[in-house]
Amino acid sequence: MQCGDCNAWLWLFESSEKDTVTKRPLFSICCKQGRVSLPIAQQTPLLLKKLLDDPSFLRNIGAYNSILAFTSMSAKINYSVQNTYGIYCNKIHGKNYHRIGSLLPSDGEQPKLSQMYIFDTANELKIRLAVMIRDDTDELDENIVLLLIEMVDEYNVQAKVFRKARDRYESTGHDDFQIHLIGYDKNKRQYELPSTNKIAASVVGGFSSTKGERDIILQHHAGNLQRIWSTHPLYMTLQYPLLFPYGEIGYYEGIRYTSFEREFVSMREYYGYLIHTRKCPDLIIVKSGRWFHQFIFDAYTTLESYCLRWIRTNQKTIRADVNNNVRDAVSRGDNDPRSIGKRIVCHRPIQVVQDTWLKSIKTRWLFVDVLEIQIYS
Repeated sequence: MQCGDCNAWLWLFESSEKDTVTKRPLFSICCKQGRVSLPIAQQTPLLLKKLLDDPSFLRNIGAYNSILAFTSMSAKINYSVQNTYGIYCNKIHGKNYHRIGSLLPSDGEQPKLSQMYIFDTANELKIRLAVMIRDDTDELDENIVLLLIEMVDEYNVQAKVFRKARDRYESTGHDDFQIHLIGYDKNKRQYELPSTNKIAASVVGGFSSTKGERDIILQHHAGNLQRIWSTHPLYMTLQYPLLFPYGEIGYYEGIRYTSFEREFVSMREYYGYLIHTRKCPDLIIVKSGRWFHQFIFDAYTTLESYCLRWIRTNQKTIRADVNNNVRDAVSRGDNDPRSIGKRIVCHRPIQVVQDTWLKSIKTRWLFVDVLEIQIYS
């Protein structure tokens, strides 16, 4: 069946109800019956459209994306479920992070990630190919890498900002510059998605008092990697330049429903809308093969961390009666105060984390209504 509101293809049994007048099925998991509407995807660059139809490219799309990415993805991986029989499984403990470093590498080090857009660009192709030398990937095609670099430079707004920083660095020889990636706050009085030229800027010297909580300031030299908030508009864009070739903005806490101006689209609803198949030739994410699975994994773990953080910081909102928690602990036989730890009350019928959040998990979590993803093969 096709959703009458967002044109997503779904199974009939995924409908939530029927229209009382027309009797047509209504769907919520894709667009919440029309209340969620994201901007229409721009036309896919011709090069990328051809490559997505090439099986050899799809086998190594992760490697091609990684050498063009501005950020890195890091997490504490649990390897106990890998290299076993059955379907490949990737399991992490704790949070999933996207990090970005300084604009220039330290002395004696090779440029990485976003640094390759600024430093030693005369040898950029050689440096990018050297980054991805692994036994589990085929040898990357130099011509394809070169064409992808040219495509990103031409279409990606974020790449253009980094290239401007490169031009400043090469023309002046000074490295006293920064790049300001502007976040977005849902309290701002704006009713449309901000354009990409309003969320990134290459600047020199200090910053004004308009710096927001989630803004990212990239210094010319810095010792540590900087974490990007999962609600920053460029959180996914900087990590997946091949899935967002124009540098489009992603989820942030300010996207409003189409018919309810005082309500906002949740992270689950945003990614649920994004991953559905529609009758549109420019569905890069859905057509990206293995990298589609990687994107879903990234989005799901990000959503889980977001939900847990909300639970952690909204205990007063969702706690009904503190005394009931004490009685429940006694009825279970948890009479030793040292073993009980600090209880975190959840707003959904799932197990409760004990002790420090995500540091000593003694019970298993069961989420059944987080992303509502259905993958059919």
